[in-house]
Amino acid sequence: MHYLPAEKDRLRMGLLFRYARGLLRRRFFSIALYSDLESFGAEEDFPLILFGNHSSWWDGLMETLLFERLQLDYYVMMEARNLRKFSYFQKTGVFGVDLESREGRSQGLLYAARLLREKSPRRTLLLYPHGRLVTEVEEWPPFASGLHGLLRLIENARARPYAKRLLLGKYPRPEAFLRIGPPVERGPEGEAPPTAVLEEALRVTYGQLTADIARDSAEDRIWLQRPPRRWLGKTD
Repeated sequence: MHYLPAEKDRLRMGLLFRYARGLLRRRFFSIALYSDLESFGAEEDFPLILFGNHSSWWDGLMETLLFERLQLDYYVMMEARNLRKFSYFQKTGVFGVDLESREGRSQGLLYAARLLREKSPRRTLLLYPHGRLVTEVEEWPPFASGLHGLLRLIENARARPYAKRLLLGKYPRPEAFLRIGPPVERGPEGEAPPTAVLEEALRVTYGQLTADIARDSAEDRIWLQRPPRRWLGKTD
């Protein structure tokens, strides 16, 4: 077997979510989401693939707040060699794919497709199609082929871009900002969108998130972690 299957142990998931909330509260000033929550309410909105930029070590832990708020039946794709180092996550819905071999990538893709085909309300798969962590000062590499392949295999799956930014300096601890864009449209015959279209959708969503941050408006902001009531001041 060239992939590590995911398991879901409710006790371990509960412990992870509790640990993540406490750790994020200590390390981040706030975590804000920009998205239309009503678009996650209908049965036809699922199965869902969230694809985003992998920008920091905090990815994965931060997503627990997102999964909890949206009440998603989630699975997360991770590189197998990294999951072996953090095997606890395998019991919380994370599966590992061997990206270094063609057979590993193929088996991982088919396993992800089986998860998305299962009859489960609000089934969601989170993946990072760049295939590695990319800091904010780096140019994004091309997407790997897995996302497009999944959309070809699962014709009723929706794909939505998921952008993330961390900002330092304004407050004593960093702020995190997330935005989920609208579903990427399929072709007239239901064809999977080309990889170039998926890449552009994530770039657009990231640009919209940058505009959200600059506008600094609370009207459409959803707090996944509210700012503390008291802090040591800020730098404008």
